[in-house]
Amino acid sequence: MIMRPGQQLLLPANPAFIWTSLLAALLLNLLMNMGLWGRAPWVPDLLAVTLVFWSVHQPLRIGVGIAFAFGLATDVHQGALLGQHALAYAVMAYFAVFM
Repeated sequence: MIMRPGQQLLLPANPAFIWTSLLAALLLNLLMNMGLWGRAPWVPDLLAVTLVFWSVHQPLRIGVGIAFAFGLATDVHQGALLGQHALAYAVMAYFAVFM
C-alpha cells in the first residue's frame, strides 16, 4: 500500500484495545504475585512494561496519572507501602514520555 503525502504512518490505537491490554497486564501481574512464582526476581513486571509502551506510543491517552492509578492498585493488592509502586510507575511513565 502506497501512502499519500501527509498521511500518518501510525494511526492512533483503539482506546478499548489500550485499556484491555492494561487491565490484562494488571491481572497477569496480580496472578503472578499470588501464584507459584511468588515474587521471584526473574519475573518481569508486565504492568510496568505495558505502561511504558503505551506512554511512548500514545502519550496523550496514557500518561503519568494513569500510571499512578495503576500503581495504587498494585500497592493495595500487594499490601506494600501505599504509594510505592504508584510513585515508581509515575516516574517511569514521565521519563518514558520525556525521552
